[in-house]
Amino acid sequence: MGRHGRCPIPPLSGAAENQLSSITERLALVWERGGFPVAVIDAKYKALRPAAYPHADLYQMLAYCTVLGLGLGRLVYAAGEEQANRHAIRGTNTTIETWILDLSKPIPDLLADVEGLAVSIVATSSSQTASGASA
Repeated sequence: MGRHGRCPIPPLSGAAENQLSSITERLALVWERGGFPVAVIDAKYKALRPAAYPHADLYQMLAYCTVLGLGLGRLVYAAGEEQANRHAIRGTNTTIETWILDLSKPIPDLLADVEGLAVSIVATSSSQTASGASA
């Protein structure tokens, strides 16, 4: 894939959308392979910890991962006060990664960062099964 190539993640299909019918929020992206979800990514243009609900995005992603049977979810934020992090959710087999994109970077640099995120998603999703366990 070239630096400015297309992201190798196909769009959401009907199967994953049907599994999420009880969740009212619209997902940014669910990637399926062979009709099964293998990755979930939600992009946010806000701070991770609003004062009233300090972990709302993490809880939302945990719900997505639980419904989809995935052990890894990703939240992507515009740069600000947040740091990239991995959150191992106690009592579950779920990890939620937070990724930061600096939108003030020159476009070629920003595209390289997005490509890095896509490569990571493809690499870790290739071993995911529908139950969230690694193959």
